[in-house]
Amino acid sequence: MRKVLVVIVILVAVLVWVPGLRQKVWSGVSNTVGEWTKPDAGPVKGVNIVKVYVVRNGPYYHMKDCPEIAGKAVVSTNLAEARELYKPCPVCKPPQ
Repeated sequence: MRKVLVVIVILVAVLVWVPGLRQKVWSGVSNTVGEWTKPDAGPVKGVNIVKVYVVRNGPYYHMKDCPEIAGKAVVSTNLAEARELYKPCPVCKPPQ
């Protein structure tokens, strides 16, 4: 417990005595806290309802009737997840 107290005192002393360091640390903390306290916009309406399809190693997500995935093994997912990992297909032009 005593070692922890010594470390805390040293950290506080460094923050006080090193010019500009305290401002850099606190500006980073305040930016992070600001991100935590921002109100969440919530889910976009309809995003989780739309199903799109992906080929396991493909770069795009597709609509069900896309000719690019005809006859291939596909996996269905929701649009929100597909947006994070894939680009929209230039052929069938799924929602973005």
